[in-house]
Amino acid sequence: MKPFTHFLLAILLQVALSSKTEAAPLMTSVYVIQNSAINNQIAAFQQDPATGSLRLIETYSTGGLGRPSVDGNSSHALVTRGQQLFAVNSGDHSISAFEILTGGRLRFQGRYPSGGFVPVSLAIHRDHLLVLNQGSNLEALHGGISAFRIRRDGSLQPISSAYFDYVPGDLPVDVLTAPNSDVFGVSRKLSGNFDIFRLSEDGFILRTDSIGGLQEPYGGATLPERSLGSKRMNLGNLFAVTQGKEDQPGVLAFKTNSRGAVKQMNQDIRPQLLDPCWAAIHPDGQRLWVSAFARRSLSLYHLERNGVLQWVSDIAPIDQGPGGLDITIRSDGLYLFRLSAFDKKPPFPPTRPYIDTFKIINQPDSADLALIESLPLPEDWSQSSPMGIVAVSR
Repeated sequence: MKPFTHFLLAILLQVALSSKTEAAPLMTSVYVIQNSAINNQIAAFQQDPATGSLRLIETYSTGGLGRPSVDGNSSHALVTRGQQLFAVNSGDHSISAFEILTGGRLRFQGRYPSGGFVPVSLAIHRDHLLVLNQGSNLEALHGGISAFRIRRDGSLQPISSAYFDYVPGDLPVDVLTAPNSDVFGVSRKLSGNFDIFRLSEDGFILRTDSIGGLQEPYGGATLPERSLGSKRMNLGNLFAVTQGKEDQPGVLAFKTNSRGAVKQMNQDIRPQLLDPCWAAIHPDGQRLWVSAFARRSLSLYHLERNGVLQWVSDIAPIDQGPGGLDITIRSDGLYLFRLSAFDKKPPFPPTRPYIDTFKIINQPDSADLALIESLPLPEDWSQSSPMGIVAVSR
């Protein structure tokens, strides 16, 4: 056989193998934190690439304690970075670190003081982990923001200078980072503020701006780190924040400049939302979903250039079962997962939680979503206060 023929066959074989690799479905794992005051755990699920349904792999102890009294006043209690997963332990003021193994299984790596009281939300900020500590008004415990360096082995190194204090009663709920930016933000539910910060090179947390007068700002969303949408017109510093107050429920979207100054605010108030609390942005940077608790609804918004919001439609698959909580979207944008927990009637007693799996489709009249399944979590989780859901694909 001639050398040129050898060369041509090698090229064709490489192209065929490359095409086969690209066509292979993503292996996706989904994680939920129990928030138990007795033995906090994380449940790991594997998604079937053919049907989209989930199956429980195993539950893992965080080595810490949860705090059911948080009652869903949190978002992003779990966060991932590559093969690392971090989780809050609100009951003993600590953070647990895990390595994500093949098949979605977890290996416990360590537990660290959160740097404050009642950690409820986490965010990755370049090579740092940001921790939002909620504090407790009843116990006169201050809330605040602390930061850690993430070492190569996944362990955490506290940055002593990186702390920002909140007074008891502010009830901070969520911390969000803008991708490829030095800017991050924090929602304060009871004070009605959303604060903008930067983490300086010398390790100090600097507040750069604040939006006041909001109606119970709750959970929020920014573009995924590797989002195609970040290539659209300057959406890298876009924040979307829900407002959960019953008489003025809605969504606020705004951008900041590179120094953390707020600009170009857009707001959509819709009484039908009732109590929107959690949000997620699609990797295409054009679609935003908002999760409401009591209605169990998911609302789809279109994000125009410069962050203008346009409501499209709502979906509420069934009017029964627990209320809708935190949501997350698979990195390829094909599925949305929602944690559903708590009885919808005050005083919101525990009930058996679910994970709702939705296929993301092109059907605007149903919020671009089709329900695949509602999978019950372990029965003994009914007496805890599950919070936080994250999906990892590779």
